[in-house]
Amino acid sequence: MDSQGATETVDPSGTRADARLREIGLDITALPTMSNVVAKVLSLTGSDKASASDVAAWISQDPALSARILRIVNSAFYGLRATVATVQRAVVILGFSRVRGMVLGAAAAESLRGLAPQAPSFTLRDFWYHSAATADLASGLCRRAFPDSVDEAFTAGLLHDIGALLLAVHAGDAFEECIHAARSTGRPLEEVERERLGLDHGEVGAQAAKRWNLPPSLEAAIRFHDHPSEAGESGILAAVTRVAEVMALRDHPDAWEYGGEAPEIDPALWERLREASHASGALKPAILAAELGNRSDSVRGLAHALMVA
Repeated sequence: MDSQGATETVDPSGTRADARLREIGLDITALPTMSNVVAKVLSLTGSDKASASDVAAWISQDPALSARILRIVNSAFYGLRATVATVQRAVVILGFSRVRGMVLGAAAAESLRGLAPQAPSFTLRDFWYHSAATADLASGLCRRAFPDSVDEAFTAGLLHDIGALLLAVHAGDAFEECIHAARSTGRPLEEVERERLGLDHGEVGAQAAKRWNLPPSLEAAIRFHDHPSEAGESGILAAVTRVAEVMALRDHPDAWEYGGEAPEIDPALWERLREASHASGALKPAILAAELGNRSDSVRGLAHALMVA
C-alpha cells in the first residue's frame, strides 16, 4: 500500500513519547519483548524457502504462544469442522501470511497476559471484541480493494488500540478521566488524551510496537489510525484501519472510545481508498457492515481466544 504523498511525522527516537509515558507511570522498556521465536517465525514466513514444518517447529518452542495459536485457529472465527490439534496443521490451514499476522497478534496478547485495566470504563471484553471486529473488517475491505495486504490489515486492526489497553492498565485514573471528558463533551478521545496526557493512545501503541520490533508499516498504522493522513508511506494501511475501526464502533457503540455515539466515516477518507484501489464498486460500507453483523459470533470467538490466559 502506498501513501499517495502523505508526509511522515513519526518521531523516530520516541524521546518525547518516552518521557511523557514515564511521567504518567508507563515505562515501555518494562514491557516484555517479543521472543526470539516470534522473530524467527516472522523471518521464516517472509521467506519462499521455508516449509510449514519449519515454521511450526519454531512456534512449538514457545508453549504459551503455541497454545494461543491453537485456541485462535479452533475458535468460531475460522469455523473449522474438525479440531486442529497440532501447530503444523494450523500453519498449513492458515498459510504463511495469516500465520505471520496471527503470531504477531497472539504474541502481543501473550505479552500483556495478566494485566488488569484500572480504568472502570475499559474492559478486556470490549477491548478484544472491538479489536477483533476491526481486524475482521480491515481484512474484509482489503480482500476487495488491496488483496495483497489482507493479512497486514488484519494485524493492524487487531493491534490498533493496544495503546489504549496500556493506558488503562498503567495510567488507569488519568485514562478514565480522559474517557469521561471525551464522552461528556463529544470530543475525540485522542484529542482529550493529547490535551491531558501530552500524547494519545496511538502514540503509546506505536512505542509498544517499536519495543516489540513490529514492522514499520504496522507501527505507523497503529500510531496514526485516528488520523491516517499523517501516516506517511503507511497512509493507506492506516486509512483502512480507521475505516474498519469506525465501522466496528458503529456495530458496538458502547465501547469505551465513544460511549454510545460512534463517529461517521470521513467521506474524503473513503474516497481516498476508492481512488487507490480502483475498486469503487466493491467498497460499500453497507455490505461490509452486514458482513460484520453476520460474523458477530465468529468475531466474539476470536476475541475470547485472544483474551483468555
